[in-house]
Amino acid sequence: MLRLFFRFRHSLLSSLCLAAVKALLKYLKFVTGRELMPGVVAVIQTFGDRINFHPHIHVLTTEGGTALDGAFHRISNFNDGLIQQLFTCEVFSLLLAEKLIGLSLMQKILS
Repeated sequence: MLRLFFRFRHSLLSSLCLAAVKALLKYLKFVTGRELMPGVVAVIQTFGDRINFHPHIHVLTTEGGTALDGAFHRISNFNDGLIQQLFTCEVFSLLLAEKLIGLSLMQKILS
């Protein structure tokens, strides 16, 4: 259902990519209690296995990040489920800010 917004407003695809990075940054802060800057390569792909429109992000990141003091903080395990929840929140925040959905639709989708 949400794919339509990205299909007809291609400018939202860069925001989708940024949402993935924001979710990663929030995750790192949650896990370490520090604001870290990881190395990140994020790429938007808009098609699926059947060449159908299926926007998604591929993210390559370092195992941790650098704090403001220059120290690198390593994270040995990533909790994919928590990162997914943070990404979901970022995507809904984006769609709400763009006034493409309302709170009632968001709650219906999440339920």
